[in-house]
Amino acid sequence: MSYATIAEADAVLGADWLALTATQKQFNLDIGALWIDENYTCDYTAPYPANLVTANIMLAEQNRLESSGGTTQATSIIKTKVVAGDVSSEKQYGGGGATVTNVFDEVGLLLRSVCSSGGTYSSIFGTIRV
Repeated sequence: MSYATIAEADAVLGADWLALTATQKQFNLDIGALWIDENYTCDYTAPYPANLVTANIMLAEQNRLESSGGTTQATSIIKTKVVAGDVSSEKQYGGGGATVTNVFDEVGLLLRSVCSSGGTYSSIFGTIRV
């Protein structure tokens, strides 16, 4: 079970993500959620907080990159937009050659605002391919 839907990921990830099958997309989202669940306690039911959804998508994209044997740099750009009345703000995550460490740092920042940390981090990325 993932915290983000395929449609949510499709809306913010690039062409390489869009070229995946629905099964591959769901698998990557599930791996991202598994990493979150192994490292954080997030007690929510849908609809999930935006930061949790964004973190899940970032981790899914990172798993796609690592399991494809390609670069370990986030090449896709993930943007979130928050609108409150007449005011809106937009935040960009990953992309621009962000390294794996930076991706996990950004994910950590997102998750710390909505979940409890479990302490040490495990890495399951790139170990299983679909």
